[in-house]
Amino acid sequence: MRSGAVGRATPLEAWLLRTRYMKAVVRGHYLHHRYINCNYNLLLGGDFLFGVHRRSSPRDLEDMARIGLPVD
Repeated sequence: MRSGAVGRATPLEAWLLRTRYMKAVVRGHYLHHRYINCNYNLLLGGDFLFGVHRRSSPRDLEDMARIGLPVD
């Protein structure tokens, strides 16, 4: 049985999920749902411009890895 997002993805999707860009998108999207007032990802760089970007903590990364999101 395949676990995690990459494990359940098609080969093309798995490749995309392993890219640096998609890992950043996944982290930002996860953080937006965990901390509602940050990381809206509406436009590239917009979160920095409007001062709502939040970096992931080591704990956030551990939680993401535990639920199968590609973080490393």
